[in-house]
Amino acid sequence: MHKNRLPLIALAGAALIGAFLAVRPSVGPAPQVAAAAEPITAAADPGALAPFLRFSGTGVVTVKPDIASISATAQATSETSAQALAESSTKMEKVIAKMKELGIAPDDLRTDQASTYQDYDSKKWTAQQSLTITVRQIDRAGEILTAANAAGAENVSGPGFGVEDQSAAYRDAIGRAMADARAKADAAAAMMGVRVTGIVSVDETGGEQPMVYAARAATEDSAGGAVPTELGTQDITSTLTVTFQYGQ
Repeated sequence: MHKNRLPLIALAGAALIGAFLAVRPSVGPAPQVAAAAEPITAAADPGALAPFLRFSGTGVVTVKPDIASISATAQATSETSAQALAESSTKMEKVIAKMKELGIAPDDLRTDQASTYQDYDSKKWTAQQSLTITVRQIDRAGEILTAANAAGAENVSGPGFGVEDQSAAYRDAIGRAMADARAKADAAAAMMGVRVTGIVSVDETGGEQPMVYAARAATEDSAGGAVPTELGTQDITSTLTVTFQYGQ
């Protein structure tokens, strides 16, 4: 009845010995085992973010120019650089003298550049000198430009009209830009069923205060009168990006 018990016991013992040999450490160096990755944990709660609305606003103030700028260039060509420079200087001295005679203050006369260069073919030298004239009696801009040309300046350009002190107009434009951004935020908040409760930040994203130029001929007119000019207007612009907080 128990004839098969001993063979079964023998087989079980052999299996245990095989398992032991399989898991027994080897004589050589232990194999490298990759380290387990660190568990990923949630970051600390940064807290609730305040709800906000962000809008850009633009403010524009239109002003009348009160200052003009004119450029005059005297030019001469001669056999040497020194001779050309001397001749152009003589012309420019006459232009400067005429400007002072017409009431332009010395502080409103600025030399921008004096240069000479040699023509490759003729080997002659040409000298140029440039003068910037600031005209504060803006209605005389055409007269001054014409007079500079008649006094010896081969090339005249301008007048460029501008606003000397833009501070007050620019502050006004900033206020208008802020009001424009707030109006947009209020409209959006109303549609959301909330209201604007404060301002988080204001960023000035830039504005332009361009000079206003009147394009005129660079030579005196045939009748010998002043070049006609029209002042036009100038826009002082401010652009802001405003972040608003809102709530119930």
